Amino acid sequence: MRVLLGLRRAAPAFALLLLSGCSSSKDDSSKLHSTSTGGLTISHLAAVESPSNVLAYVVSWKTSRDADTTLGVDCSGLTPWTLSDSTATSSHHVYLMGLVTGASCTLTAKANSGDGGTASNQVAIKVSDLPSYLPPIELTVPAKQGAVAPGWTLINLSNERTQVPYIAALIGPKGRFRWYYQYPSTVPGNDTPVSQYEDGVLIGGRGIPLSYVTWQGDVAWSNDTGQYFHHEAKASGTPNEVYTLSGYLCPSFTNTGGQIVEYDSGKQENVWTWNLCEHYTPPRQFVDWSHMNAVSLFPGNKFLMASSRNQNSIFKIDRSTGDLVWTMGYHGEVEDGFHGDFTIADADRFYHQHDTTVLPNGHILMFDNGRAGVREWSRGLELAYTYSPSGTSEAHVVWQFRHKPDIFAPIWGSAQRFQNGNTLVCFGERDAGVQSTIVEVTKDSQPVWEFRSPEFWGIYRAQRIPEQHGFVSN
Repeated sequence: MRVLLGLRRAAPAFALLLLSGCSSSKDDSSKLHSTSTGGLTISHLAAVESPSNVLAYVVSWKTSRDADTTLGVDCSGLTPWTLSDSTATSSHHVYLMGLVTGASCTLTAKANSGDGGTASNQVAIKVSDLPSYLPPIELTVPAKQGAVAPGWTLINLSNERTQVPYIAALIGPKGRFRWYYQYPSTVPGNDTPVSQYEDGVLIGGRGIPLSYVTWQGDVAWSNDTGQYFHHEAKASGTPNEVYTLSGYLCPSFTNTGGQIVEYDSGKQENVWTWNLCEHYTPPRQFVDWSHMNAVSLFPGNKFLMASSRNQNSIFKIDRSTGDLVWTMGYHGEVEDGFHGDFTIADADRFYHQHDTTVLPNGHILMFDNGRAGVREWSRGLELAYTYSPSGTSEAHVVWQFRHKPDIFAPIWGSAQRFQNGNTLVCFGERDAGVQSTIVEVTKDSQPVWEFRSPEFWGIYRAQRIPEQHGFVSN
């Protein structure tokens, strides 16, 4: 296997699995011109539309003898880029992704045999229209040059009203689709997250098995145990293992509580579980009393943080012992009057939170949804805290972002901090008359980029990831 590298970043190392499906795909390439010196030639240059994504192509060519190679990509409306590989071979296959609909592109293959032989050949393509099942995206704040964190934004798209099958997609800074994948199921997967994982994405939940899908649109593995997973799917920090959430009924409980699951894709089994009800008793039980919706690692990977939406609380868990170190937030609903291990001012309290993570500085970042009848607006929220098991523990807000005008997103959402200090905040919605809004803001809460989905089109979370451009294998 060989990896094709872009000039701006290293592309993922992953063998192509898609060439067998290309015979039925559209080859709309047209040859341009070629050059040759030292007896080295390039032949059989072809660009074939990916069977799973009109914004991607399989590009292949042969050289008359072993040679290293580059592929230059020059498309209307896009900054040109070059992919390169230094491993000599005579058969070259590239999976090219990240194009935009309607673009006219010139692809230039170049080869160097190292003994004075050089060659080039060109092919032209016209990128097709997007499939009708993809919704239009409304760019409400164009990207401010130099202010937006680099990369593309990974989202899910679900529509429970029309039952469109689950979609994962990448959106570029100009609000254009750069990649998409539709899961081969009729399930819309409303609470189903998507996150970057190895050389593709990890999805799973709400009727969709926990699955690793490559950028080429292949399901590399899928959990087929029948266990119900929900709300979370992300790498655990250990090779082949991922975190997700499930349900568990303690013997003394009437209603099922939350369970954290670490799943090993190689062993195809759960290798670690943690049950909330074994470490925490709510003030009162009700259906879906825990509604766990997030799990993440503290720096150092010794501790986990878990979020319970319907307890308005987050938990720090010792990964090795399973002990509950502390809880933060209300225990139960507001009227229950329990306040966890931390003193928090009323203005700093969070309700029905989502996507809780620990920042490198130790602070906690989350999407604070708010709660109907208590505080009907949502925000991105950063909390600093001090904890003393035998003394006073307190938490307070050090940063927040409220949209103008306010948005109340009671069910979904996410927040992600970038190295430049910006934060990506997703106000997730899915109903009539409302739109999911994703906005990137600066440290002083100034929007530098924003887009919205149409009504009924839900976005559960958003994640900025590095640009993806292509791979190569023999």
